[in-house]
Amino acid sequence: MEKIPRINPASWDNAVLLQAERIDHLRTLEVRHPSYNDADALLNHVRAEYDDFAANWYGYVPEDNEGDAAAEACTLWYQAMAILVLDLVRFYGHSPTPTAQSVYPLLRSKMDDYGYDNIQRFGRDGLLVRLHDKIARLENLAHLRATTSMGTDSYHPNHESVDDTLRDLIGYCLIGCLVEADNWTLPLTPSPLP
Repeated sequence: MEKIPRINPASWDNAVLLQAERIDHLRTLEVRHPSYNDADALLNHVRAEYDDFAANWYGYVPEDNEGDAAAEACTLWYQAMAILVLDLVRFYGHSPTPTAQSVYPLLRSKMDDYGYDNIQRFGRDGLLVRLHDKIARLENLAHLRATTSMGTDSYHPNHESVDDTLRDLIGYCLIGCLVEADNWTLPLTPSPLP
């Protein structure tokens, strides 16, 4: 079987938008988890998927002959996790369901602030820790929102909003796709945001 040529973006921005387009395209094809209509089951599945992925991939260094296949498997997982999180927005978020592409301005502005090194230094392992923190925060906020005496629409977190947490999760999935495709350190385009 002939191998399909890989798209090699010229810039970090193009790489993010390419990965976001792939995720959004899968959503237009209605790629969904079977628990799509059950908020609690969907959130539990996000946790279970994360735990399984972290158990298999944290600290994993592929052999030379399995590098591309390992990166592909990880990229598919990040894409699937982004879809799960995008589906969670309608249950836990307050703003309209974003697209993966709509997270790009946030990612770019954070990239301008943080630079390459914060992700480059720890790669997949660092992303797994960051994803865990965001998933744990989302689980806790969902629990507090469900159990507060003020009702689900009245609960407001002390710091970052649930919407911010969901966007950050999507952003980390996009970053994971870039890391796995070895696109994280591509040059930035000059001033892409208005």
